[in-house]
Parts: sequence; structure tokens; C-alpha cells
Amino acid sequence: MGNAVDQELRALARHLRQRAARPAGTWFGRIANRLEGYADTLNLKCHVLPQDWRQRPLVRLEATDHPLAVEQQTGITFDRLLELYALNGHDLSAAFASG
Repeated sequence: MGNAVDQELRALARHLRQRAARPAGTWFGRIANRLEGYADTLNLKCHVLPQDWRQRPLVRLEATDHPLAVEQQTGITFDRLLELYALNGHDLSAAFASG
């Protein structure tokens, strides 16, 4: 009987791995955080795109004129990245200073 249970558990585990490996489609969502360096980001509309097994989802903001959505679409400079890090308590500018 133990062998039959082991086989069932292995089959269930295989089924769950296969199911989890398939992305579930795009979900509508809203940003639930306020991000330093931007006008209020709370409740910005977004689309959540699940990824393959154990990978973090992609989050795409809806196209608006909000600075975060614009920067997500167009990209940011390295200086802007350093500015955002500093605003959020991780000032890295000294590591890149010459001299």
C-alpha cells in the first residue's frame, strides 16, 4: 500500500510542477506602495504578468503621464538610478566618485 501512496504523491507533485510552470495569463492590479522620488504611486493601474515556475512576475504600469509610468516606458539614466537609490536610503554616489 505504501508504494501506491508514493506513486500518487509523485504524480501529484509532477502535476503541480507542470501546472505551476505555465503562466496563468495577465492580471489587472494596482500598485500598493508609495515610492520615494515620484508623485503618489499608490493605486496606479498595472498589469501583472506571471512568469515561469518560481520567477517573480513582471509588472507593467498602464500608459499614463505619471512619471513612474513614463520612466518605465522610456527608461532612466544612471544618474536618475543613483538619485532614486539615495532617496530610498541607499546613497551609492560615493562609490562612483572619482578621486
